[in-house]
This record gives sequence, structure tokens and C-alpha cells, in this order.
Amino acid sequence: MQKTILGLATAALLIPAASFAATFAEIDADGDGSVTVEEVTAAMPDADAAAIAALDADGDGMISEEEFAALPQ
Repeated sequence: MQKTILGLATAALLIPAASFAATFAEIDADGDGSVTVEEVTAAMPDADAAAIAALDADGDGMISEEEFAALPQ
């Protein structure tokens, strides 16, 4: 739980506000229902890869739509 909260706080600080405009569907380039760090950084070049990886609450190497939705807007 603490990892998730810390990850969300870090991501909120390191991902530029303009990047929040991208929707999950736009970022999910291959349409598989989850996004990789690579897909996020391709859609949001200014985003910090470590902060994005911190959003991966379950540690599966992918960011689910639920994990993405938890990102503070």
C-alpha cells in the first residue's frame, strides 16, 4: 500500500500536467488493455520512466487501466 501511495505521489510530481490529457486508450498502442513503460513514454515523452514504473502496483511490468486511473489528475 505504501509503495502504491509513494508511486502515485512520485508520478504526480514527475509527469507534466499536460501529459494527463492523454487517455488510456491513446497510450495503449497495441490495444491489449494494459500499457508498458515504453508505451507511456512514447505517448508522453516528458514523463519520467521511473515514476511511470512506480504506478505498476501489482508488479507485473504493465500498467492496467485501473492503475492508470489511480493517477491523480
